[in-house]
Amino acid sequence: YVSFSGIVSFKNAQDLRDVAKQVPLDRVLIETDSPYLAPMPYRGKSNEPKYVPYVAKALCDVYDKSIEEMAYITKQNFENLLNLKIFQVAEQLLLENGEAGMTLDALAAELDLAKGTLYKHFQSKDELYMLLIIRNERMLLEMIQDSDKAFPEHLAFFMLHHLHHPE
Repeated sequence: YVSFSGIVSFKNAQDLRDVAKQVPLDRVLIETDSPYLAPMPYRGKSNEPKYVPYVAKALCDVYDKSIEEMAYITKQNFENLLNLKIFQVAEQLLLENGEAGMTLDALAAELDLAKGTLYKHFQSKDELYMLLIIRNERMLLEMIQDSDKAFPEHLAFFMLHHLHHPE
């Protein structure tokens, strides 16, 4: 993922806009925590969250999208990135502490998120477990489909790799 700050809106930032064109839309984010990188027309002032639409507008011009489309795309990208991070941390907690140590409260604390944020994504720990299982099964299926190895070879490789590199 690549997050763009207010710099992308500067007149002299054509090189950055050219680079932005190379970033796939499903990896674009808008930076919200860059206190000294306010977009035009607020360049040189302290940045504020209310200036995000100016960065979005600059990206709309780069990708030839409407502001509504760019808002939807970047929101989806953020949600996807957050879910990826949640799954990675949840798997790590499961590996380190077992099922008893992986609660939504522990996960929220580890991610430094409000519990309500997690509950917007998962109704319960069981739902999170189910999604983790589905995610891992998809990864295994993709590995099998992408190779000519036999299933037992894939399974052993996948399990060992996943235990040692949960990311």
